[in-house]
Amino acid sequence: MKYENIKNYSEEKFRRISGMKKATFAKAVEILAQKYSEEHSKNVRKSGRKPKQMIEDYLSATTTEIMVYEPH
Repeated sequence: MKYENIKNYSEEKFRRISGMKKATFAKAVEILAQKYSEEHSKNVRKSGRKPKQMIEDYLSATTTEIMVYEPH
């Protein structure tokens, strides 16, 4: 689910969907953004295309997938 859709949900509903509190989610986004910029600042040529989705969308999709994953 896209972050734009869930960012205005109540704390309870946000946690039910993403599996973490809004504050924890924001901290995780902050850490991921820092690591992403560190990794991509090493690339001197700055080649390649820009990401299509925001880091928040990637994190939201990952946490949602982890919550609904049922090993067989």
